[in-house]
Amino acid sequence: MTIRSEALRWLRAQGVQGGHIVASKRYAPDESWTKEKAWWVQVPLSVVDAGETVHIVCEAQPGARTFRHLKVPGSFFQQHLDDFATIGEDRINLFLAAEPGIEFEDQRGPGRISFARFEQHGSAA
Repeated sequence: MTIRSEALRWLRAQGVQGGHIVASKRYAPDESWTKEKAWWVQVPLSVVDAGETVHIVCEAQPGARTFRHLKVPGSFFQQHLDDFATIGEDRINLFLAAEPGIEFEDQRGPGRISFARFEQHGSAA
């Protein structure tokens, strides 16, 4: 089973519905762009333009089937578009740190925007 399908199942069990869902495995330092622990996701600009909520679901530990969940309002992406790296003209490219002290901070874009405040705790997030 893929990370995405596991993440979708986990989200359903948490009672989460609606919005756009992206998921990432937790990358070890030897396989990540920054050479640090991280999560990598891409968010379609069409989702941002529509103002949809984006659920970022991150593998808690390598190989674990438990997850960390960020619920990010589409308006947040709209307000910070210039702070993110993009791929082509249609996707935001986020490389979120999984290191203590900077956890959920984007390491790719020029703004180094933190997503930590959007982490959901408990069910029905």
